[in-house]
Amino acid sequence: MPKLETRMARDITWIGSIPKECDICGIAIANAFVDDMTREGPWANMCPDCHRLHGCGLGLGVGQRYEKKPDGKFHKTEGWPPTGNASI
Repeated sequence: MPKLETRMARDITWIGSIPKECDICGIAIANAFVDDMTREGPWANMCPDCHRLHGCGLGLGVGQRYEKKPDGKFHKTEGWPPTGNASI
């Protein structure tokens, strides 16, 4: 069986409108946010604190964490691949 490509090295940036505030608590999004499904059901762009309280996790099918880098863009830092050296 051929080895599948790992996606750990990919640099993925948020291409939508940058969320201005957390969908849960309303705090301003400054340097990081998580796009995740909530335990209550709907998806939300959350601050890291609300993600710890309301998020379903990080990985394929759940959440992705984005952090603001020096270029001013939000880059995905967690959430794909799901864990460790996972491949697709």
